Amino acid sequence: MTEAKFTPLLNWINLKFGVDLNEVELESVKYFSLFWNIFEDKVCGRFCTADVIERSLINNTALDWSQFEEVYSYFSNRYVTNRQTNDRFEHLKFRAADKMLFVSTTLTNTAAPTNEKIIAIAIIIFRLRNNLFHGEKDIRLINEQKDNFENANKFLMALLNYYL
Repeated sequence: MTEAKFTPLLNWINLKFGVDLNEVELESVKYFSLFWNIFEDKVCGRFCTADVIERSLINNTALDWSQFEEVYSYFSNRYVTNRQTNDRFEHLKFRAADKMLFVSTTLTNTAAPTNEKIIAIAIIIFRLRNNLFHGEKDIRLINEQKDNFENANKFLMALLNYYL
């Protein structure tokens, strides 16, 4: 499908929600859906939870930290202020089984092991996924999530290079 074929769909969204989204702003969200699908299949065995993410990545010593450090810095800077998680972190809407304490502790501990940092990023991205797919993200503000999804895509692409 060409981009022009998507225009009526985007026009419908813009009209119904009183927004002015465009294809460029939504590109990272569209790719995120595809990358997440591949990640959940290849890394999580088609069923993703925080526990599955941890079990899948905890002992993977082949992962090169330099491939993930920039994305970790982005999320750490976004969700940590003065060595404590901030309001944005709360907006990830962790559920009981989503290892919020682990992620919080890892983000605020500059000496955390790199494999734990990678797991923390993956769980944050899992929360972004759940918030997007389960209606927690306000469609009228989705363009404000562009950096989150661009970083999530970088992370998933780098991680999937080890599994494909």
